[in-house]
Amino acid sequence: HGHPCCLVLIGWISLYNANVAHCQIQPRHLILSAECHIISLIDFSSAVDFNEYSEDARFASERIPYPSNWRYEVDCYGAASTIHQLLFGIDIDFSQGYPQVMRNVQTNLPK
Repeated sequence: HGHPCCLVLIGWISLYNANVAHCQIQPRHLILSAECHIISLIDFSSAVDFNEYSEDARFASERIPYPSNWRYEVDCYGAASTIHQLLFGIDIDFSQGYPQVMRNVQTNLPK
């Protein structure tokens, strides 16, 4: 049995290894089994198969504040944001900048 946070990471790594970006990783696109040891990622309508593009192809997204030209970063952000929501019950607030986000996470982590 895995913790839901670990299952989110395993799902993201599986997509990364397949050279695919889901582009919408968030709690509403995750289904946890009744036994809480299987997580399914749904809604691949925005997914990108990087096998169809050149290595230097980049994309834009409104979901992530930076970088503006991404490849896998959008799923990294989605997985991190989802895990943050699972741990703390709120979304990551990037309005104060990345260093402040990291300080807030470190301050709020259970000891």
